[in-house]
Amino acid sequence: MGIRPVCPPVTLSNELPECEVRRQQYEEDKPHTFLSLNLEVYFFNDQATLAEAKELCASLGYRFPTVEELLTIDFSTPGGKLLCPMLVWATTVVEGRTVNTFAFVAPMAPFTNIVIPVAIPSKLCRAYGVCISNLE
Repeated sequence: MGIRPVCPPVTLSNELPECEVRRQQYEEDKPHTFLSLNLEVYFFNDQATLAEAKELCASLGYRFPTVEELLTIDFSTPGGKLLCPMLVWATTVVEGRTVNTFAFVAPMAPFTNIVIPVAIPSKLCRAYGVCISNLE
C-alpha cells in the first residue's frame, strides 16, 4: 500500500456548521450568471479529486476558473450570506503554460475575494468544484 499524500485542508478547522448550509444554498441556486463578468458559474458542494473535478466541468462544457477570475466571482447565497473560506480547483499560468492548482478562496464581499494559490501535493487531494464558462 502506498504512502497517503498530505493534502491541504479543504475548509478551516474551526468552520461553523452554518458554512455547510451556505454552500448547499449556493449550489442549489446554480448556475450563477454574472453579466458584468461575462461568466456563468456552477459550484458543486462536493469535494473532488483533480480527475473528478475536470470530468465534472468538461461534462458541462465548462472549465476551472483562473485565480484572477476567482477574485471577482460573487460567492454569496441567495440570501446574501457569503460562503466561508474553502479550497477550490483553479488554473494559473506558470512560465506561459496553464496549469491546474488549488486556490484557497476567502469571500470578503460580493465580487471581492481573497484568493491564495496553493500547490497540489497530489492529484488525489480533494477540493470543491467551481466550473465556469464565458457567456456567448
